[in-house]
Amino acid sequence: MTIRYGMKLLLIMIAAGITGCGEPAAPPSLSLSGTVSGQAITDHPDKPILVAVIRGGDLNRIQTDPMGAIIAYIPVDHDQLTFRIDLTDKGLTAWDTVMLAAFVDMNYRQGLPYPDPGDFIGIYVNAATLSVGLQLQEGETSDIDIHIDREIFNFQAQVAGTVRGDDPGNLILIAYAGEFVSSDFSTLNPSAIIGYRQMDKSESSLEYELPILPYGYDAPIENVFILAWLDVDRNGLMNTGDKIGYHGSSSGLPAPLTILAGVNTPFDIDFYVDIITTDPMDQPADYEPIFLKGTVSLSPAVTDVNAPVFLIITDAANGIQPADMVRSVRYFRRLPTGQGDFDLDLSGTGLKAGDEIYILGLLDVDYTAGFPNLTPGDWVGLEISSSLSAVRTLTADSGTDIEIIINRKVFDFEAELRGTVEGSGTGDLYIIPYAGEINSLNMSAIDMKHVIGYGAYRDVTFPLAYSVPILPFGQDIPIENVYLMAIQDTNQNGLMDAGDRFGFHIDPATGVPDLLTIGAGVQTDLDIQVLYPWPVPSGHSIVLEGEMELPAEDQEGESPVFLLVTSGADLGQLFTDPLSAVAYFEKMPPAESSFSLDLSSTSLLPDSRIMVLALWDRDYIAGFPQPTPGDKIGIFQNKSQMSQDIRITDWPADPVAAGWEFRINRRIYNHDASLTFQLESDGSVDLTPGDELIFLAVQKGGVDDKWHLLTPPGYQITDTDYAVGMQKTVVNAENRYTVDILPAIYEQVPVSEDPFTISNVYLFVVLDTNRNGLPDTGEYVGFYWQSIWFFRYYYFPKTLNVADSPHVLDRTVLFSGKQL
Repeated sequence: MTIRYGMKLLLIMIAAGITGCGEPAAPPSLSLSGTVSGQAITDHPDKPILVAVIRGGDLNRIQTDPMGAIIAYIPVDHDQLTFRIDLTDKGLTAWDTVMLAAFVDMNYRQGLPYPDPGDFIGIYVNAATLSVGLQLQEGETSDIDIHIDREIFNFQAQVAGTVRGDDPGNLILIAYAGEFVSSDFSTLNPSAIIGYRQMDKSESSLEYELPILPYGYDAPIENVFILAWLDVDRNGLMNTGDKIGYHGSSSGLPAPLTILAGVNTPFDIDFYVDIITTDPMDQPADYEPIFLKGTVSLSPAVTDVNAPVFLIITDAANGIQPADMVRSVRYFRRLPTGQGDFDLDLSGTGLKAGDEIYILGLLDVDYTAGFPNLTPGDWVGLEISSSLSAVRTLTADSGTDIEIIINRKVFDFEAELRGTVEGSGTGDLYIIPYAGEINSLNMSAIDMKHVIGYGAYRDVTFPLAYSVPILPFGQDIPIENVYLMAIQDTNQNGLMDAGDRFGFHIDPATGVPDLLTIGAGVQTDLDIQVLYPWPVPSGHSIVLEGEMELPAEDQEGESPVFLLVTSGADLGQLFTDPLSAVAYFEKMPPAESSFSLDLSSTSLLPDSRIMVLALWDRDYIAGFPQPTPGDKIGIFQNKSQMSQDIRITDWPADPVAAGWEFRINRRIYNHDASLTFQLESDGSVDLTPGDELIFLAVQKGGVDDKWHLLTPPGYQITDTDYAVGMQKTVVNAENRYTVDILPAIYEQVPVSEDPFTISNVYLFVVLDTNRNGLPDTGEYVGFYWQSIWFFRYYYFPKTLNVADSPHVLDRTVLFSGKQL
């Protein structure tokens, strides 16, 4: 260090000796050059234009002390509109701070320019730092443009108050009378800055006075915002760690003031947000730029088309909080009038790849000035980035072709849903309240404009307590007929695909999704079970066409008809666990009897066996189809084959010609009837555990049971419409079984409703030897039996009465060697 210090000292001495010889060294060259522009120049071609250099960074000295403030000035030629000011001999050095102002002086009389009322002024402002100060550099500082666009008025005013907070730093206070086109404060219009002051802030609150410049606006001045930039690291740049504050309203947004002549007080300032800058030099070394590109359009339902449109980005974690927009918003941008395209650079917003956001389009109907604010009567639109939610995960250099349609009106309420989700495994979980119709199980057809809330949970474990706010967009409370669904994204790819599961908040009485009515406040105990595998399209094009016979009571289609496809032949499951039973459903157009079912969106395969049912939902209001007493069901069936299910590949081109019929002719009753019995064989039939059985309970109207003199009947089933119980199972070790009586009973079957009773029912059990699910010729059949004295050693089927309760039969169902 001694050697280096000695060498440095020697060089200084040599340099001093050299410069000490002869004349003193000339001061460094300092100059400023640029252009002037503005309408005032065009409007007053005969008035002089002057550019003045002003000492320091206190803009108010132009008004209070022009003689002491102005360092140099020059006139500007109207034809050239350029200037160059040499400051070499003005006692300034490099890095000194000066200000620049240009005047169209309406009453100039030689000498120093003085800003009189009626003159026009333009002030240089560094848009990146909001500073009116310009640091001199050795040589010439060029490309300075000063826009002369402000008339000077005759009033004196100031704003006073307290800057609150414990953070120290350089403080710049600004009175701003212009529009906010972005949350990036570097986009403020310099010509709308009507007050400017620099102060030093310590670790305590600071009293301030901010003079209002009478430039461009005459008092009273409406919609003025008092802003503060705290340059925490005192480097003169807006960067990470700095803060933005303002005089705010109760909502936390900047509050517009009306500035009157005189002292306007107290207008206190708090710091609300971290600084936002688009300076790429202020990013981490590994920062990857993020751009969002797309379009915003208005729905035809929107009438206030002249209001400004804002694009708003919020943290997904904070959600969209109309009551606390400052906390929600990470970035906003006002779109130019008539412009629907946008291209956003999110550098400097603090957002990075991997962050989750919402993108919101806002038509701010009651906007007057300041920040955009979600208030009742506005219109919004959400960007739906995936099939699951409005949450977008940011990636580098991505986010193109974003489409936002502003189509939901904003209402004034706060509502929230809470409960517990039960499930298994892990993954991401999305909870979605949905206020639209679900007319099929093709969930990709869900209209996302009816989604009224979002809950997103990452890497979940069950049980999960959830809370989902209802967005006050699109519908006012009470909001009726709302589904509450949960989707478990097991592979966390943001898509509904193989391995994912879903569930609804279920009505325990019916087993179908419950329809909620959303009111103000918090609704609790809305539990959800995520049980059902997401239907993954099989990849096969499957379309089933046919014709059905509508119920005689409703040929005009006043009540809807739903077509349901179940993956199996257990009709009873439709009433006990409909979400597991139904592979697909579709709401038919009113009074339409022809159908074309596109099952390509389901997981059904060409060799899948299905039942096709029609439900006339007489009391339908909204929601999933729900068979209730008084409704009617039709079964696609082939009576001659006694078949009510079919392999998809066997679906006939002409079902009627192939012996299939489809009539909505079974009425639904509310009962608990069932038959429990013991199965036995007289030794002629071997019943091995695992053998397949078909249970058929048939009212006598569908059985050939007529005697001809002493010739016994064949007891053949002649009409499967009269079947009141149909079930499949396998032989068990105990040979004890229960067959449930169907809620849907053929309309020609005599039924007593009070109490529920069906008389004269035969019970048959078929040993399905070939395991095809059909009672075939040659297969053994057992039945609830009786013997007749003159056929003492023969057994015959016996009828029984079915009542509205479980019934244990007084004797077995017997296999005695009889075959179909």
